[in-house]
Amino acid sequence: MSRTNEATLELTPGCGAAISSPKTLRKRLRLSRERFAGILGYSPRSLATWEKEGVISLNALRSLEEVRSVYEHSCRVVGTEEAARWLGAPNRELGGISPLEAIRLGRLAEVVRMLVLVEEGIPV
Repeated sequence: MSRTNEATLELTPGCGAAISSPKTLRKRLRLSRERFAGILGYSPRSLATWEKEGVISLNALRSLEEVRSVYEHSCRVVGTEEAARWLGAPNRELGGISPLEAIRLGRLAEVVRMLVLVEEGIPV
C-alpha cells in the first residue's frame, strides 16, 4: 500500500483556519472517532493511528479530501457555524439520511448536487 506523509488539507478563508490533520477535520465536523472512521470507510483504529502518527494511505487521503471538500463547500453555502450541523442532519432530499451518511454510502454526487442547488438559490 502506498503511504504518504500527511498532507495539509487547506480551507479557503471563508471556512476558518486551515485543516491540517484528520483530527482537525473530525473535530470541525463534531464527530466521534468511530463515526468519522465509518464515514471514511476505515476502522477507528486506523483513524487513531493517522491522528497520532500523521501517516496516511493515499486511498484514505482521497476519502478525507472528499469529506473536506464537501465541508468546505457547505461552509460557503450555509456558513461555517452551520456546516457541521447541516452535514450531520437528516435531509428529506436524501431520503431522510444525513449528507455525511450519504457520503458513506457512496452518494457524494447527490450531496454536491444539493449544495450547488442551494448555492444557486434553488430550495431543496
